[in-house]
Amino acid sequence: MPACKLTKRIIDALPCPADRDATWWDEDLKGFGLKITPAGRKVFLV
Repeated sequence: MPACKLTKRIIDALPCPADRDATWWDEDLKGFGLKITPAGRKVFLV
């Protein structure tokens, strides 16, 4: 799974996946992530 520092600017710039959910994990905060659905919905994971 891809990892980056999840800031507001980065989250707003992340692309919507075309076919299935994409999960991005924070580099600094273990266990914190963001799931983006093909519909464009963004859900935070802990």
